[in-house]
Amino acid sequence: MDPTNLAVQWSSVLLDINHGDRLTFARLSPSASIKIGNVKCSLAPLVGSPYGAVFELRRGPHGPSLFRISSCRRGGEAETSQMETNSVEGKTDSNQMDGVPGECHNVAGEYVAKDNRDLLDDNTAQKLTVEDIDQLRREGASGNEIVEALIANSTTFQSKTLFSQEKYKRKKQKKYAPQLVLRRPCARSVCEAYFLKAPNKIGFLRIDMLALMLSLANVGAHAEVLVMDMVGGLLIAAVAERIGGFGSVCSIYDTLKPPPMDILGLFNFSDSTANKVLRASLSEIIAVQKLTAENIEPAHATVTISGVDCAEEQGNDLLLCREACRDAVSDQSKKNQMNEIELDLPCQSCSSLEPELAETLGAVSMEGSQELSHELASGTIEYSILKAEDELLMSNGKRCAVGTDTRSFKRINRAGRHATADDMLHWVKHGFTSLIVGAPGVDPWSAAQQLLPFLCPSCPFVIYHPYLQPIANCMHQLQVRRMAVALQISEPWLREYQVLPSRTHPHMQMSSTGGYVLSGIKVVTE
Repeated sequence: MDPTNLAVQWSSVLLDINHGDRLTFARLSPSASIKIGNVKCSLAPLVGSPYGAVFELRRGPHGPSLFRISSCRRGGEAETSQMETNSVEGKTDSNQMDGVPGECHNVAGEYVAKDNRDLLDDNTAQKLTVEDIDQLRREGASGNEIVEALIANSTTFQSKTLFSQEKYKRKKQKKYAPQLVLRRPCARSVCEAYFLKAPNKIGFLRIDMLALMLSLANVGAHAEVLVMDMVGGLLIAAVAERIGGFGSVCSIYDTLKPPPMDILGLFNFSDSTANKVLRASLSEIIAVQKLTAENIEPAHATVTISGVDCAEEQGNDLLLCREACRDAVSDQSKKNQMNEIELDLPCQSCSSLEPELAETLGAVSMEGSQELSHELASGTIEYSILKAEDELLMSNGKRCAVGTDTRSFKRINRAGRHATADDMLHWVKHGFTSLIVGAPGVDPWSAAQQLLPFLCPSCPFVIYHPYLQPIANCMHQLQVRRMAVALQISEPWLREYQVLPSRTHPHMQMSSTGGYVLSGIKVVTE
């Protein structure tokens, strides 16, 4: 089996409990655990299992634990019910159509109507008491055995329709034999989980809209994609997953502090893919663009500060000096993050070039701790890295300490490092091949004005917004100024169906809209 299809230690996983009743993210650390109902169990049995494997909570001699009951299923789905299996295999019986109103079943050669009109929920149909069920648990009975005992001692089970019987079994199974499906965190599964539980965290971005945006933006291998992501990092992660380590993706922001990218940490990206995810400030890229337009070549004088050569003359490139000092502080903070060691102050040359630089470097030195506290404080669905007393997870590519006695360390790969001056210079000279804007809190036309100059001519761009009017205004401005062609506003429409024997129909509840997207191709006019 392909090792990439296995859930290894320290990897992030999506846990589907009781067929979608609860979705939670977890990291498979040695001390990771999860609470299902009122029972807390370890996640150690999940390590080494293939994605899509189904586990059941059982009570063993050492307490409750997860036992694997089936091999992986396509898409991480659990086993189908016996009624659905029989339907697929072509097997039918006398009660097969009992769940359909108006159908009959044969009893002693006669057809008798069967429905649930005479059933009364007065809590007298079940002969087993709570004490009896507790006694079965103490004797070591499994969840399925308890469910069978409940069915055998129910006076109304046999008089129910087949559909009601299946519904009764599922209800009891969720209570006494809960199941867990191990799923891989990918763009589809993460987007679906967030949209179901916390859609505001991702700007109400639906899975079909996400797929449409990636398609319209022509995201693929060897693409240079510029992304303004203010939906928790979902767009950045989806683009990074699509390019697969070939090409690069730049997360650009126009705020004092980069927006949170918590969702990016849920993906188990390899080093080659994580290193292609960069972030940069819009003001810094504009500064590099201006310097490049003026043909300014920075001359470096050797002034060593913490092992970094820094520009000394006043007329030199301030951005490169800021980048050098930022790298120096960042490297030293990585070395000293596990110990309380004071960082060196920035060099006097940098302070003389820009009075505000000291404040900037002070903010950079605290960047890691601020982002860590933000990630722990922000509430994503039920996402947590399942803390333990001997575990400390650090953000932004920093180390994770496990076991304070042995001082053993495990590196957690975090994408999203700050772009260097060379990266920005490359983007300014060659441009980006795609532009994606997913910022519900930003005016689309303002974002287009600022970001379209960095896009190569004849390259596609996509702008998402949950409401129509801002997108329409942006489209009108682009048409008037002749900045793009093939402009089109799209609204995807998605309808989910329940597909079961003799009762296939649309779901009773579904989302009304997935937002709007403006797509086009940039042109350059004389």
